[in-house]
Amino acid sequence: MKNFKIFLFLCLFFLIFPLTSYLSSQNLILKKQIRFNWGGKVDEFFGLILSNDNNLIANGSRMTLSILSIPDEAAIGKFDLEGRKIWVKTDSGLNGSYDSYSSLNATAIVNNNIVWLIDDSVFIKLDQNGNILLKKSIRNFAQGNPGLFITNWEDTVVVVEQRNNGNVVLLDENGNFIRSFPMQANGYGWMTPRVKDNTLWLSSNNAMFGTYVAQYNLETGQRNWIFYTPDDSFKSFRSMIELDSQKNVYCAGSKVKVYSTGIQKFFLYSLTPSGNLRWYTEWLPNGNWRLNQGNWAQSMTVSNYGIVYVGGSVERFRQPVDPNENDAYLAIFRTENGQMIEEQWWNYENGSRFSVNNDAVFADKTLILLGYAGNGPLTTWTWGYLRFYDILTTVESLIDLPISFNLEQNYPNPFNSSTNIEFSIPEKGFVSLKIYNILGKEIETLVEEEKEAGNHKIQWQPKNLPTGIYYLNLVANNKKATRKMVLLK
Repeated sequence: MKNFKIFLFLCLFFLIFPLTSYLSSQNLILKKQIRFNWGGKVDEFFGLILSNDNNLIANGSRMTLSILSIPDEAAIGKFDLEGRKIWVKTDSGLNGSYDSYSSLNATAIVNNNIVWLIDDSVFIKLDQNGNILLKKSIRNFAQGNPGLFITNWEDTVVVVEQRNNGNVVLLDENGNFIRSFPMQANGYGWMTPRVKDNTLWLSSNNAMFGTYVAQYNLETGQRNWIFYTPDDSFKSFRSMIELDSQKNVYCAGSKVKVYSTGIQKFFLYSLTPSGNLRWYTEWLPNGNWRLNQGNWAQSMTVSNYGIVYVGGSVERFRQPVDPNENDAYLAIFRTENGQMIEEQWWNYENGSRFSVNNDAVFADKTLILLGYAGNGPLTTWTWGYLRFYDILTTVESLIDLPISFNLEQNYPNPFNSSTNIEFSIPEKGFVSLKIYNILGKEIETLVEEEKEAGNHKIQWQPKNLPTGIYYLNLVANNKKATRKMVLLK
């Protein structure tokens, strides 16, 4: 009996221990996934951003004539951070345009409203409840082929034309022209504009001719530098960029030697704010993929905790071979050196022929993916999904350490009743965090005490203050940082 108990214990030990080891090696764990659609037969799902009221804005297109595979309405939706649908809107552009199309980087938040560009040059402004406030054509001063890409610069919309030697166009929140300046570079394929302070970073996909990252001064229109993706014997095929709080740039994409024969790699690299290479990595995903020909990097995002995510799809090895049969894919890396932490791939559900991650955001320590999947050919039926991942304690030592001294932009901004403020200090010390009005008068002291090293978060609820611009000033360990905030009553 005693020997039997020992035998049983050993069996259980060797059964459970490998499972425990496997689970403990997982740094991202799927918390939930939400399936939804826009109401069409062949819906597509492209871009995802965080709104300033801490919800998700997703955009894409709705199709009913699946044989032609051409969108007949662009689509946009708002979801909370639990994945619950708040509202969905579809729009056919101007004059019932059949070619309405909503691409990546087609939405931005400006003065608490949602700006949405569709159908090459249709400018739409919505409020946070999804009501359309304005719809107009901006074709006379902004053109794209086939789309425009946008971000926001304070209360200004930054529009990038998708064409060679195109322009960067600045508009106000109602789509009125302010000024423009030339990109002085090719602009074919996906364009990814990102803005911090008065600086614009832009990446472009030049198909088989390589990709680049460029930096511009938004006030003068001057291009400060341009960096071309290292190619070696491969050619970069598509790329995207993101920025961290220190203005380091991260660029990810796909590269291929000879597209018709496969071996399509992923790449990821980081640049300093002045455009110098920090590190570079490229890889083929693990697994039995068909020549790695269908590997597409289609989404990326960077957290405030030292992690960069890259995702897209990988082509499955099946018989007979079908290029439309893909698994969704993700990988996470350390921002300081490009070391891969983990990679995962999956089908949305059993029987799905393809799953694709098309965009992603970090909401604090939660990674949220937007993608689409289908259980038939791409022209038969598709649906969208949101996937929510928690970062587990296996990387707590990574995500809980501040990158450096930093004062984040408050959110939401503009704000009404309250706003969240986050800052990081690399070492213990005395911290002063104060609010000033536009005349430089001190309005309120939020922090005036010694703080431990780490990330700190507080909420400010201004009382009896008028609408206007206010300044948030952080001083710690002989370092200073300032952020502009807008209070709307």
